[in-house]
Amino acid sequence: MVQDFNAYSEEGINSKFNAGMLQMQRIHKLQDEMNNLNKNLIAVDIETGLRNYEVLVNCINSLFQEVSPKLSDKEKVEGLKTKELVECFLEKRPIHSDRTATINSHKKYVQFNKDNFKQGKKIIFMWEFMVRNYLEKHKMNSPPDDESALF
Repeated sequence: MVQDFNAYSEEGINSKFNAGMLQMQRIHKLQDEMNNLNKNLIAVDIETGLRNYEVLVNCINSLFQEVSPKLSDKEKVEGLKTKELVECFLEKRPIHSDRTATINSHKKYVQFNKDNFKQGKKIIFMWEFMVRNYLEKHKMNSPPDDESALF
């Protein structure tokens, strides 16, 4: 049976729309995409033209936005500081940078910084781990206590 989340009750007053279900779908999609991106962080994402680690950071940031209304003030500050740390690191210590070849100024090549990648990966995974823990702590990625709702 397909459920119409936009249907109105017979009285036309109370909506059957369930924002929580849509939020869970967004969270699931983000986590699924993050799992796929983690397979090859340095590959280029065809849709965005960004490196997978950059897309991963964007997904983690979106996941943080989903959980942020449930966070304590301390968790929000901690999360925002970590988000800023990741973004600052990637800006100041780029993993990839475009360079113009000195032999032929019309050709470009991408320079990969292995040390920045190694450190950046640690920081990104720390951010991902933190946000996934927030989801777990605030019961936003696990089934309800009454598992009968799943069947």
